[in-house]
Amino acid sequence: MFGKSRMTICRLLRPASVAKIKKLVESGVRMEAKRCKPPQYPEVERRIYQEVGMGSRPVTKTEVMAVAEKLALAMHIYDMDTGYNWCLRFINQHGLSIRSA
Repeated sequence: MFGKSRMTICRLLRPASVAKIKKLVESGVRMEAKRCKPPQYPEVERRIYQEVGMGSRPVTKTEVMAVAEKLALAMHIYDMDTGYNWCLRFINQHGLSIRSA
């Protein structure tokens, strides 16, 4: 069925798996992205995605990191990693196009 084994389909349809996928979709993650790491703070990432234009325009890495730091502080989240690696993962998972600085 659908080119997948029964065990794979059963695993995907478990309540925990469905909840995980719903969280990823709510935070704006493209489901085509491979190895989607669940966001530590999905609400923050959803708001960052909205703040940078939801993929409607190219963004810079520094812009994404600055918006992330600003929103994390505004939401009183002080342990969120908004470094270079996080930024690249965020851009790839959300399908954003990168503008050269």
